Amino acid sequence: MQAQRRAERKWGARLSGMSQAKEGKTEAAEARPGPRLAGFGFVILQLVSLWIAWVHWQGLRRGLLRHRVIDAPDHLEGTGVLELWVHGTQPWFEWVPFIHPPGYTVFMNGSAWAAEAFADFDQAIFQQILWQGAAWKAATMALLFWAFSRWRTPGWALFAAALYAFSSNTLRPFEHYPLASLLSGFALVALVEWARRGDRSSQRLAVGAVLLAVMLHLSIWFVVGGFVAALFFQWAGRRREIATLSFVMIGLFLLTTYPGLYKVLFAGNSQVDSGPHGTLTIEWTNPVLLASCVLVFLPAGWRDRVGVSLGSAVLFFATVTLGLQHLQFADGQPYPFSLHYFELAEPAMCIAAVWGLSALVSRGGVQRWLGLGAAGLLLVSQVGFYIYCQKWIFLNIHWLWILLNPLGGG
Repeated sequence: MQAQRRAERKWGARLSGMSQAKEGKTEAAEARPGPRLAGFGFVILQLVSLWIAWVHWQGLRRGLLRHRVIDAPDHLEGTGVLELWVHGTQPWFEWVPFIHPPGYTVFMNGSAWAAEAFADFDQAIFQQILWQGAAWKAATMALLFWAFSRWRTPGWALFAAALYAFSSNTLRPFEHYPLASLLSGFALVALVEWARRGDRSSQRLAVGAVLLAVMLHLSIWFVVGGFVAALFFQWAGRRREIATLSFVMIGLFLLTTYPGLYKVLFAGNSQVDSGPHGTLTIEWTNPVLLASCVLVFLPAGWRDRVGVSLGSAVLFFATVTLGLQHLQFADGQPYPFSLHYFELAEPAMCIAAVWGLSALVSRGGVQRWLGLGAAGLLLVSQVGFYIYCQKWIFLNIHWLWILLNPLGGG
């Protein structure tokens, strides 16, 4: 009798396992359209972004943009918000005035070398920077899509990519800033992966990503510092690990600063600009996107260490940058003639906003509908501000609609 019961239990377990496997396959099959649909939407976003870049390229070639050209022939001289290329080549692997690290010289000299392969450098360099900006933007969208596909759902991944696709900060590619924004986002994603996993490989990746980013633009330290500091104060059990990571990152960075950085600091900043200084501005950043980052600080999310750290990264960057503008260490020129500092934190803003919104929606009930409504409002505002800012890119906004027409804009 006992042998018979054992056999029945054995066959029952097998049948149950087979049933669960079938149900799992069915569920997987039902879930496949979600990722596929999100992937299709992501491809559409990339095509739209490429189309708009092509429109701007056509406008640049035809003299329809508010392009500010410096050190160019008389027939190219003009004023506007679209600078593209200003500072020119620099000594290789050196710290240079305006406190730019060696990675900046590699980018500038490499871009100049590539443009010199064309017959007309004065035109080629501007067009090259424009297309570089489009390429780095596409890579940043892919990074955000991959990250939230891993952390949340395909739907939120598509939403994050859409926020960056319609980022008004990406309308003005200027020298190394689009690439620096990509590296800023990559460093933050690597830090989030390290915070979630805590293994050696993620730690090494985080250190490498941060060093790569800050060697192109120093302001990325404000994003990194805000995230790591918030994580340190929240996570008592990992404080030694977090402190060790911080010392390694800072120590390796300091090895690159001597003597170049100190020579630049002692020589003073040679920048000469007749524009207004001391004005507080968030530049071309959508205020609704910046405000959405505070959702991670809602009381229900206080236990989410990573979420609070993401919000802290954005707030620390914004506070320090506005403080530098007030003290006139950074130019706070008013919109639309602002500089590009906040562009460096745009990926972090998208990550923090989506993190907070997805957490709000996951709580169900009224909060779910509030979160979905806030997400819709954020996306509409992002698209609306993106379209509004186009009027400062084109000499006449009508040229945008003419060139967007695939039948009559060519």
